[in-house]
Amino acid sequence: MKGTCMPTRSRTIRSGLIWLFGVLVFLPAAVYAGSQEPLDFRQNDTIPPGNASLTVAHFAPFAATTEATEVAVHIDQQETLTGFQFGDIISDVILAAGTYSVTVSPADAPTETVAISDTVTLSEGVRYTLAAIGDGANQPLELFTLVDSREAPAQGANVRIAHLAPFAANIDETRVDICTEDNSVLVDDLPYKGVTEYLNLAAGDYDLKIALVGTDCQDVALDLPSIRLSNGEIVELYAIGDIANQPLQIASTTGYTLTPGPGERPRITIVVEAEPKSRRNFIFGGDLGDFKLDDPRPNDNDKVRKRKSFRVDPGTYNVGEVVPYRWILRDITCEGGNTTPNVAGAFVTINANLDDEITCTFFNQRDSALRVRKYYDANDNSQLDRGEQRLPGWVMTLYDEQGNMLASGTTNIFGKNNFRFLAPGRYTVCETQIEGWINTQPGRLNPNFDNRPCYTFTAEPATITYLRFGNLDNVTSAAATPRSEEVYLAGMFVVPDPYEDADDANYYAPANDIDQDLLQPDDGDLQGPGAASQLFLPLIQR
Repeated sequence: MKGTCMPTRSRTIRSGLIWLFGVLVFLPAAVYAGSQEPLDFRQNDTIPPGNASLTVAHFAPFAATTEATEVAVHIDQQETLTGFQFGDIISDVILAAGTYSVTVSPADAPTETVAISDTVTLSEGVRYTLAAIGDGANQPLELFTLVDSREAPAQGANVRIAHLAPFAANIDETRVDICTEDNSVLVDDLPYKGVTEYLNLAAGDYDLKIALVGTDCQDVALDLPSIRLSNGEIVELYAIGDIANQPLQIASTTGYTLTPGPGERPRITIVVEAEPKSRRNFIFGGDLGDFKLDDPRPNDNDKVRKRKSFRVDPGTYNVGEVVPYRWILRDITCEGGNTTPNVAGAFVTINANLDDEITCTFFNQRDSALRVRKYYDANDNSQLDRGEQRLPGWVMTLYDEQGNMLASGTTNIFGKNNFRFLAPGRYTVCETQIEGWINTQPGRLNPNFDNRPCYTFTAEPATITYLRFGNLDNVTSAAATPRSEEVYLAGMFVVPDPYEDADDANYYAPANDIDQDLLQPDDGDLQGPGAASQLFLPLIQR
C-alpha cells in the first residue's frame, strides 16, 4: 500500500489560493504567467514559466497535542494558510518567482504575535520545500528551505533523508546514523538539520532505522517501516518530532510504498470529540482495557490525551464509553476495518484483521436545558414587567423536530416548568390553552400543533434557553389578535450554562439530582426589563 504524510484533514486556504484538479495554486498580485489549463505538476514535472513550486510543511513540535500546534501562515502579510498543524503538508504551491515575506503565528494568539518571521527567495523553475521546524525549547522555531529534485533516476530510486527532529539542545546529542536491518551504516553522523544527498539505491525492499551515533546501530531512536523502492522513484523522508511533545516519526512529501508482507497486526485508535471543548476526562472500557481520553481547549496539561492507539491481534473487540453526567453521546464514526457502532449502547464492535488501521471517534455534546416562564400580562403589552404575577397550573409540552411529543409538565407556584438534559437540537414548546384566556406572548398560534401558542428554537450545547409565555383573561376576542415578530423573538433568551466540568470529579449523576431553579422565584433581568443583572445572548434561529 502507498503511505503518505500528506493528510486529508481540511484546512482553510485564504486570499489567492485555489484548487485546480487537486493541485493547490497561489495567484499573487503579480500576473500569473502560466497556462490557463490546470496542470498536475507531480506527473507533468513542469512548472509554468516565471514561476516556482513550493511544498509547505509544519514540522515544528512545539506543543504536546497536534491541536495546540495549530498555526496561521502569512505570505506577504496575507493570511494564506489557517488550521495548519504539526505533520501537515501542502504540496506543489505555485508562486511567481521572487522574494516573499513569510510569518507563522499560533492560531489562538493575538494577530501581532509572530512565532517565525523570515524571507524566502524563489527562483524560476525551481522546486522547494519550506518547513517550519524547531520546538522553541531545545531548538529555535525557524523556517528551513530545501531545493527539491524531480529528475527520476535511470536505475534504482533516489532517496533523500532530512533530520528535522529537535530532541536535544546540544547539536552533538542529536547526531544519528541511518542504518540498514543488518546494522550496516547507510549514512553516518547526521545532526539536526542535516540533509543527505539524493542516495541512489537499487530497487528493492529496505528496512531502515535511525540510531544514535557511535552505537553500532544498536541504540535505535526510530525504526522506520519497511519500504519498497522502485526504479525511477524519488522519495523524500523527514525525521520529525522531539520526544517531549511529539513522538519521533517519519514524514514524507512524496509518499512511499510499504513492503508487502505476511500482514501486520491491526491497530485500533479510539478518539474523543467534545462540544464544547472540555477538560472532562471521558472513561472508556471493554476489550482494550480501561482508559481515559479528553478534548480540552486550552490544554489542561494533564496526562490524558485526545486519542489512544492499540496494536492488537486479529479478532473482535468491543469498546465502550461511560457517558458522563451532563453529556450526551451523539455519534460514533469509524474509518477502516469492519465496525458496528451502537450509539444507543455507547459502544462499538470492531472486527480487526491483519493490516487494518481502524479509527473510531466518539462524539459527545454537553446537554441543553429549557426553562419555561409563565406570567400574567396584566397590562397586555406582550412582555414580562417587574411585579407581574407568575401563573401556576399551565401545561407545557415539548416536541422534537419531527413533531413527536417528548415530555409534558405543569408550571409550579413560581410559573416555572423546566426540561433538563436535552440533546442539542431543534425543539418546539407549546402551551395548552385555558378557556377564557388569550396568549399575549409569543402571541401567535402554530397550525402544526393544534393552533396553540408555541416557540420553535434550536438548543445549543451547554446553554439554557428561556421561553416566556404571557397570558391575559377576561378579554374580548378582538384582543386576541396575533402579536408581532418582535414580541415572538423577545420571548426567547439563551444564556451559557454555568455548570463547570472537572477532570474526574462529578462524573456520575448525584443521588438526589434536584433542579434547584424550580425551588425559588426568579430575580434580576428575568423579573422584567430595566433590572438587567444578567447577560443574555441572542437565541440562534435556524
